[in-house]
Amino acid sequence: VTCTLVKAWTNNLKGSSMKAPEYPPDISREWVEFVLNEYENTQQPPVTVIVNTYTLSDGLKPGDGFAGQLVRLDVEATLSTKDRTQKKDYHLMVKLMDASAGDREMNRRSRTDVREMLMYRQVIPELNKFAKDHGGDEFCLTMPGFIYGKCTDDEFVLVMDNLKIQGFDTIANEKGLSYTQMMMTVEYLAKVHALSYSYDKKHNFLEKFPFYENDSMTNMFFSFGKYEGLANAKMALNTEDGTGEFIKKIEKAEPRLMKEYDEARQKVTPKSIMCLTHADLWNKNLMFKLTKEDNGTEVTEDIHVLDWQRSFWNTSVFDLHFLIYSSTTHQLRKEHLEQILQHYHSLFIRVTTKMGIALNWSYEDFKAEYRRLQVFGVLRGLTITQLTLSEQIKEWKGKSAANAVPYGFMKPVYYYLAKILTPVKLSAPVQYMMFTFFKYMFGYIGKEMLDGKNPVMRERVLGIVYEADADGFFDNESK
Repeated sequence: VTCTLVKAWTNNLKGSSMKAPEYPPDISREWVEFVLNEYENTQQPPVTVIVNTYTLSDGLKPGDGFAGQLVRLDVEATLSTKDRTQKKDYHLMVKLMDASAGDREMNRRSRTDVREMLMYRQVIPELNKFAKDHGGDEFCLTMPGFIYGKCTDDEFVLVMDNLKIQGFDTIANEKGLSYTQMMMTVEYLAKVHALSYSYDKKHNFLEKFPFYENDSMTNMFFSFGKYEGLANAKMALNTEDGTGEFIKKIEKAEPRLMKEYDEARQKVTPKSIMCLTHADLWNKNLMFKLTKEDNGTEVTEDIHVLDWQRSFWNTSVFDLHFLIYSSTTHQLRKEHLEQILQHYHSLFIRVTTKMGIALNWSYEDFKAEYRRLQVFGVLRGLTITQLTLSEQIKEWKGKSAANAVPYGFMKPVYYYLAKILTPVKLSAPVQYMMFTFFKYMFGYIGKEMLDGKNPVMRERVLGIVYEADADGFFDNESK
């Protein structure tokens, strides 16, 4: 995207001239009052909002999440119009830029902030309008209540309703998604994929939203971990009796698998459905409305999909593989995978048909594409499973978050250094060093599966490997 186009789009997202907070301590009464006045005056006749009290608290537990600062904001305010005065409570979540100056610069360069803001302010509303125009109210996408947003080259803030107050919550990584939750998630995915695919056929999605054409950070990190996830799985296998021949089988297949993995991210076939993908769909980016029946049974009623920073135009099957291998157990896949895939495909066809798109894409075509990209699901799934379940990673993220904030008079120095050093960080020699460090770090993650301290991670990793073998994944003769 050219610099001119970047400026044109970011100007469209600037919002007001009031400076966005950079860190939680920057959130002031004046700024909160300004945001609520902006919001309320789009909802009703002229109104004045006066903040009586507001409180800030952490939006994430230490070590949770990989990007951005999340702050819980609770406000008690007085709203005054010409005719009446009333009290109103607000329960909000404020998302700010990453605390690390280096991460901020990386996100700025890859435009992840712009893509996330656009999703809430323009893309989802546009897709929903498209669905309604074609009589498909039932296929509209849910989204949290959008209160305020600002996005420029140097500022980013996103204010949304706090879904936890409405009974929504994430599911623990260790638990994985239930069958009902998976069915809800693939329904949402099928709608996003089908609506964006249909919209593109009629209006050219990427011409209207060019920022989604690619994701440089996804491309950069794609190769990281294709070896290490499987290497750690072999370490775990080596501690089990009678696995020697299986390990040799994996090692014999590895050159072919690595080649297929590299080809998978580049190759598009006639059966590839190109659409808007989330690209980071794991259970911590999903929130479900959970209630309990009288007998104590937990019921899942609704879903929201969050964190669209990595979203870009890609084949739909990548999202499915990422979700399935990162957020489900072997047992769930064994019992329900076919039902889940059939549900996705049938809804995709229903939506595209409703949108007036004739699509010759049978379930067999879909499954062929799904099998072609299984190499991504398995190898990337092994890596993501270890990253999201590792206690080492949780500890590292907690320390990183605590030490990353360059708050105070040194902020300009941190930002200046980040702008200078980021191109160096992206150079081939430094990328090679980062890859070497990633290998070293993953060795420590693998040890968690050997010392008995992380049985859940061990079970999930071995489940992926044994399941892949049962599918003929490591059989060179069948390829």
